[in-house]
Amino acid sequence: MSPPEISSESIHAWRFQASGLVQPFQNLQSCARQLCGLQAQIHVAAGLAASARVKDLTLSGFDASLWQARSLVKIWGQRGTLHVYQQADWPLIQRVWNGSSWWKRRYLEAGLGKAQDYEALIQQVEKLALSSEVVGRSDLRNAGFPDSLLSSWGGIFSDLVYRGLLCHAPRAGSEGKFAHRANWLPSLPWVSPADAHARKEVIRRYLAAYGPATAQDLAHWAGWPVAQARTLLSAKSADWEAVQVAGQVQWLLRQDLDSLRQAEQADLPLMLLSRFDPLILAHKDKSWLIEPADYKKVWQKAGHVEACFLEQGKILGTWRYQRKSTRLQLNFYPFAPLKTNMKKKLENRAQEIAKFFELQQLECQFQDGV
Repeated sequence: MSPPEISSESIHAWRFQASGLVQPFQNLQSCARQLCGLQAQIHVAAGLAASARVKDLTLSGFDASLWQARSLVKIWGQRGTLHVYQQADWPLIQRVWNGSSWWKRRYLEAGLGKAQDYEALIQQVEKLALSSEVVGRSDLRNAGFPDSLLSSWGGIFSDLVYRGLLCHAPRAGSEGKFAHRANWLPSLPWVSPADAHARKEVIRRYLAAYGPATAQDLAHWAGWPVAQARTLLSAKSADWEAVQVAGQVQWLLRQDLDSLRQAEQADLPLMLLSRFDPLILAHKDKSWLIEPADYKKVWQKAGHVEACFLEQGKILGTWRYQRKSTRLQLNFYPFAPLKTNMKKKLENRAQEIAKFFELQQLECQFQDGV
């Protein structure tokens, strides 16, 4: 039997709705859970991504949930990139993305010691972290660790994060800090799911937030080989099934099939999405979002993804901000000149960005034709 057919128009609106960009999520924690994390290589970008989906969220509120209430946790996850997750999801994320970093390989290749020596260093770091509220590079340097294992990108700390022992703590100036799970979240139940169950749950959440999706899309999002993603999706599952979209096989949660079939192309609101927005990162094929000629204006060298603004679900340009004391300046870079009414709509939407930063003064500038 051939997979059921779904129209591209229905999918377009559905993905925005599932991603919390039409009807907001109930709170920040449900947002992080539903999206399976918010990329946080740039910390503020994660907060902005959440604020597009959670009503009245501010940067200070985002930080309070992460650092004071600790209902969120900041660790490395999909694609080996830093994300903010719901606290309770830490065991799940660690089980799926628990590989080692490249720092061990660097240690061995530099002739600094053998594998057992590196493991002894790991144990020393954990002991230090257990005895301290937070720990950073300066603490390891003072303890005599080689500089080759210290990095602003995590260094040897990243291996302990991948093992589920450490998470990110608030920075101290320019220095990244880490905390041991036993100190940071002592009451967190740590029940590590079986590998197969963990991968299945991650795929289910991915399809709930970003489906329908191809094997290439899942591989791109998760950082897996395409063959692995295809095998996992093709395996018999009560949770998802294949559908046909413009002659292409994609996968969708079974529970969403009837609703998606009945979905009509919604009147999508004007959106300002941050750098590395979860929906922008979720699919290998970006043609549903942007014209090919404009692709490199958003997805740039070294993996950088620009903040963008969308009308009716299509990217029309990029934007950047500057914080100047009590004032916020937004610079818009449209792919084509904007009409006056569109500029006014963007200025109104930009007020939400100012509210996120809790700044009263806002200035918008438009670089037409850039």
